[in-house]
Amino acid sequence: MPAHAQPTATPPPHTPKLELTDPVSYSRVMVRVVPADRLERLIDAAAGAFVAHGFQRTQMDDIADRLGVSKGTIYRSVESKEALLSAVLMYADRPAFLAGVSSLD
Repeated sequence: MPAHAQPTATPPPHTPKLELTDPVSYSRVMVRVVPADRLERLIDAAAGAFVAHGFQRTQMDDIADRLGVSKGTIYRSVESKEALLSAVLMYADRPAFLAGVSSLD
């Protein structure tokens, strides 16, 4: 090889672009799994935060911390704190919700 010639590098192998319509490629895309009890756990965590801090002082971050998720995860299930309060009030009369409550006064 002459002194002035540069060695040629082997090009990297072609990596195909993932297409969601291609069943083979789609299997490589991570699918988000939503736990079946997510809404119930969210309502229970929100109820606890509302009782502990009051509605006005409770932030969505407080509820997210109780669940161990991000605030964005909560907003996938409910559109606002007001909607979450509405859900808490709607489900407040369930026996499972009151199981840990010894007194309502």
